[in-house]
Amino acid sequence: MPVKLRGWERDLDKLSSNLAYKDIHMIEDHLLALLLKRLSKVRARSLDEAASILEYLSRTIRGRFPFSFAALATADALSIYAKRILERGDMTAKETLDGARRLLRFLLTYSNSSTREVAVNLGRAIPFGSEVLLVGFTNSLIPILLAVSGKISGVHTISYWPLMSGRGLAVKLRRAGIKATPWPDSNLSQAVSKSDAVVIAALGVSGEGVFVAEAGAYAASLLAESEGRDVILISRSWSFRPSTPEGVEGFVERIPHPLEKKVSIELRLFDLTPLSKAGLIASELGLHKNPSGDEIRDTYASFMERILSGLPRA
Repeated sequence: MPVKLRGWERDLDKLSSNLAYKDIHMIEDHLLALLLKRLSKVRARSLDEAASILEYLSRTIRGRFPFSFAALATADALSIYAKRILERGDMTAKETLDGARRLLRFLLTYSNSSTREVAVNLGRAIPFGSEVLLVGFTNSLIPILLAVSGKISGVHTISYWPLMSGRGLAVKLRRAGIKATPWPDSNLSQAVSKSDAVVIAALGVSGEGVFVAEAGAYAASLLAESEGRDVILISRSWSFRPSTPEGVEGFVERIPHPLEKKVSIELRLFDLTPLSKAGLIASELGLHKNPSGDEIRDTYASFMERILSGLPRA
């Protein structure tokens, strides 16, 4: 392995450490930036060596981020690209690595630019004047909510002790001029009943008929069903996936107790929820109503083909 890639796995460890304290929806941006930084310093002596570097990066990403469908999509893109370049055999090592960097820059641009389209489509799904309950990670939701703030009359969040991420989101929304009410975890049922719709920021949607989101999403979707409330997922098309990564639901992290310094808390981070509990997905491509597993798989495949062929985003 080239000298310039030494320390790569240590960088990944640092990025994935203390996940409970991070906005996990933002990990793909940090990962793409890290990949671009690393690849800018890498040189390869042959096409085979260049392809092996990309396969190595892909493999280590999968091992570190099994919960992030966007990170897994990045790993897929690098691996498929490397295989296709080897099959063609008509590029130099430098051209291969330059092409990989272009691919990563496109994904980073896509990640940043698709937020607007997601917000537009979420706005189409929410009736004017609605109050919504938000379930999901925080910072990535801010620009989406600001974009649809003219349609919603209020936002409800769940505190999610001990990290209090929902309360922090409510504070940020209030500062932005959006009426926001944080609820204690024990009042999830009341928060659902006060809302017209439940909006869940999904980490990914699987063709096997489940979606992955922050712990609490499954309970919120069950309560929404009992109260007759719509459940709307937010998920970009590169976070659709043919199958569900193993071990996601059991992914836990031990964090320090906020009051008892000698005590740690085992925190389960993610829920797997049947996709049937959410009748609608708002992605950058539009609104997906009652999507089937085949639709999820086809959408992911077409996204992957589009970025690998160099075509612009639809």
